[in-house]
Amino acid sequence: MSEKIIEKHLNKILEFIDINPEIKIEKEEETFNISINGENLNFLIGYRGESLDALSHILSHAIYKESGEWLPIFLDINGYKNEKIEKLHEMVKSFIDRARFHQKEIGLPPLTPQERRFVHMFISDYVDIKSESRGEGRDRRLYLIPVKK
Repeated sequence: MSEKIIEKHLNKILEFIDINPEIKIEKEEETFNISINGENLNFLIGYRGESLDALSHILSHAIYKESGEWLPIFLDINGYKNEKIEKLHEMVKSFIDRARFHQKEIGLPPLTPQERRFVHMFISDYVDIKSESRGEGRDRRLYLIPVKK
């Protein structure tokens, strides 16, 4: 049922934009992974993924309005977000090494709320490093802190 609601609203948005890309929706645990593939879709990604984030936000609200529940969705266009997450993992690994070597907390560069959540989940696999978010709004930063033994 949820997949049909997602597909209906996504198709409505894409029809309005007058594009017809390939859409694939898969449910993985609680999250719906939505993959959009096609040519000339860079305008849907936008500068640093801002248009993609906005599209995801609009889709989430449209789904909520119809179903009455917030469905966790992960929207990706031409593999952009998956590639970005891989780069984020590599960057975080280097910051983990730095925090371990210097045995002091290391601040990461500004990240979106979704990127911070991915980093928190990624860090949870490490027993000697913990992550902590500090600040408010655009000034919110994530810190990697070595755990004292």
